[in-house]
This record gives sequence, structure tokens and C-alpha cells, in this order.
Amino acid sequence: MSRKIISTSKAPKPRPTCRQAVKAGGLIFVSGTGPCDPDSGEIVGAAVQALCRQCLAGISAIPETAGGYLLKALSATLILLEESGFAGMRISVAAIAGARGRHMKARHMQ
Repeated sequence: MSRKIISTSKAPKPRPTCRQAVKAGGLIFVSGTGPCDPDSGEIVGAAVQALCRQCLAGISAIPETAGGYLLKALSATLILLEESGFAGMRISVAAIAGARGRHMKARHMQ
């Protein structure tokens, strides 16, 4: 099976030992990203919603470079440092996923 390394300047640069994504067998495997501006590398925002929005913007740009898009994801893991940020994260995810996002959930987020 052939593999193609996926890279875009629209998402934060990964660590030197990582890739933004790999496309293989018709699937795109995307690495995680932090809430950094792709140009400056600086963290964008302080509130959970702003941080999540920036992470999702970066994560969305990576599969788009390979011809996919985030809403076709089979699995996603979002990591929060504090449970109190869950509501803000949910709002950010809903803003990106919209109505179609209701069908993506493996776990109910209310």
C-alpha cells in the first residue's frame, strides 16, 4: 500500500519527529495539533472556545489539503486539561460541525 505524507502551511507545524498527516489506502490519518497560529507559532486565545476553535481550524486544514474534510472523520479525540472546559469545547465543535455534526457523535455532548 502506498503512503503519501500530507503537509500544509494552513496548520501549525508538527514536531520534528511527526507529520501533519499520512494518506494511505484511501484514508487520511491526521496528527493532533495545538491552538497555535500557523504563521507565528504562537498560541491563539485564552478561553477554551478560542483555543478549541484554533485547534479545529488547524485540524480541518490538514485533510482538506489531501482532498478530504473533517466531517468525514471516523474518529476524533479531543483532550481537555480541565473538565470545566467541556461546554466551551462543545460550542466550538458544534460551530464547525453544524447540523451534520449531530450524526457524528459517539458520545452525547450536552
